[in-house]
Amino acid sequence: MGISFVVLVVLVLVTTNAKARGVASLILVLVVGLIGFMVEWLYGWAPLVAMFPLLKIHMNMGFYVLISSLILFFWVVVVFGIERLTHLEFLPGAIRVKEDIMERVRNFVIQGSRPQLYRLSDDILVHKLLGLGTGDLKIGFETVEGHKFYELRNVWNAGKVAAKINELIAEYRVTQTNHRQ
Repeated sequence: MGISFVVLVVLVLVTTNAKARGVASLILVLVVGLIGFMVEWLYGWAPLVAMFPLLKIHMNMGFYVLISSLILFFWVVVVFGIERLTHLEFLPGAIRVKEDIMERVRNFVIQGSRPQLYRLSDDILVHKLLGLGTGDLKIGFETVEGHKFYELRNVWNAGKVAAKINELIAEYRVTQTNHRQ
């Protein structure tokens, strides 16, 4: 139990904190595969796997319950608390940023060119293996204060959200064209 627990915790911590997007994710997969091939070629996996039962990690049930409870607590705080404190509302011709923790609302009236929505390349570890359909979006727009960028991380159904935002951007373009005429 101790070995599997340590491996699982390390695997989860690494995959949720390491960022590998686009070509970097492909290189990461190739490097891991190459290391696995080299280990097999030089030593073989059988002797290494045979050593695992010799490794003893002693932890009692209290340790497992404490660590698991702490991890669950912090996950709940981050996912259902901190991550939900900043909201972006996309309105035709404006973007509103609500920051609940400071009870601050900022409205940005879009000036000049239309907003630009970027779908960032997926992180294989976070978005594909662990994210179950999440993705990152980046919105850029011109305001009176200059060019602003906001990154929306781990958005569920990022494709659908991007389509809705693009509809609002198109609506903004139609509104701007009608105002100029």
